[in-house]
Order: sequence, then C-alpha cells, then structure tokens
Amino acid sequence: MRVYSTFVEAHGKYNNEIFCPVQDGYKLLLAICTNCGELFVIDMENPLTCNLTVRDIAKHSLCPQCNSPLFATLERYPETFVTKDNQVGHYVTQSYIPTDDETKIIEAWEILPE
Repeated sequence: MRVYSTFVEAHGKYNNEIFCPVQDGYKLLLAICTNCGELFVIDMENPLTCNLTVRDIAKHSLCPQCNSPLFATLERYPETFVTKDNQVGHYVTQSYIPTDDETKIIEAWEILPE
C-alpha cells in the first residue's frame, strides 16, 4: 500500500511516526492491532468485505504478531495508532496529497472474513 509518513503527538511525546494512506482511487483501509501495533489492510472493494465493518471482517481472525483476537483489538489506522511506548494514540487525518517522492510502499497483512 502506498503511504506517506508524518510525526504526531500523543501523550506528550512528539516523535510518533505514523503512515497515512495515499488515496489513489482504491478503497483500501488500514487497520491496526492496538495490542502490538501490527498493521493490516482491508480491500473494501472486495465483495467479501464491502458491506462489513472492520470488526465484522476480523471477527474470527487472530493477530499474527501477538495472537490477540482482532475483533477486540482492531481499530482503523491512522486514526488510532500505537506509540513507541505502547500507548494508544489518536490522530485526525489531514487532507493532503503528497508528491510521489514523499511516498513509499509498505506491506501489511490483508484481512478477509472467514
């Protein structure tokens, strides 16, 4: 997924790097396990996921990093993120279109309903 990074404040610390998805015509949604910070991608154009909530999509999934049940720990990202000291932070996404040289590709687990 193509993203750009920015640094945000949470709990008095300003060095929290988050990745904001580049809206490039695809309906891809990023989500995060709030227990460990693992990132996931959900393709909202997929017929299996298009009419479901994030929690419904992850109802039977476990986080591959920490084994937490994702129905309890999955949140939309970057609106919710995990700080360097493992606290949950919140970010209000900005309307920003970065240049290509400001973006990078990240890999994330894809979640599909079972």
